[in-house]
Amino acid sequence: FGKRYPGVHVELKYMCTSEQIQNLREGRIQVGFVALPVQHETLTSEFVKEQVLRVAFPKNHPLARRQRVPLSALGDQPFIFFPRRATPGLHDLITGMCRKAGFSLNVVHEVDSIVASLVFVRAGLGIAFCVAGMEDKSDGIVYRPLQAPEPRIQYGMAYKREAQSPVLNSFVNVVRNVVRKGA
Repeated sequence: FGKRYPGVHVELKYMCTSEQIQNLREGRIQVGFVALPVQHETLTSEFVKEQVLRVAFPKNHPLARRQRVPLSALGDQPFIFFPRRATPGLHDLITGMCRKAGFSLNVVHEVDSIVASLVFVRAGLGIAFCVAGMEDKSDGIVYRPLQAPEPRIQYGMAYKREAQSPVLNSFVNVVRNVVRKGA
């Protein structure tokens, strides 16, 4: 977007999904990239990408030796997890998946970001769910896929339905083009 519209300043801020939704509703930001689904009557969201869910283990964890981990093997493990208020859709997806496998997460530490959870994993304080692509983010951690079917996390772009502006429309169109091209 910056290359195509060099005269437009884009300010990037890191926020969890719930913070983005609140800031979108209050008009403090124009667009957010969030975990889907987003369920708010004034917002619209569009699919951007999908990532496979992984489990991050300290490198010497017994389950880290497996190439694929059955979800049922995680039932008694200490988890680093995020509170539901941070990313409700993703939280519900993961906790629902675990319930279907016959257990509830044993959450020993709550954090507000994947990066924070990986710091805790590296310190040996538990294991955490993360998305594929995080593998290069931290030494001392082993990332393993879950056994099939691999859970997938969807991410999207969200914005206020009625808050149309030339800049927002241009930004949304650039994102759509990038998604369409698979970049």
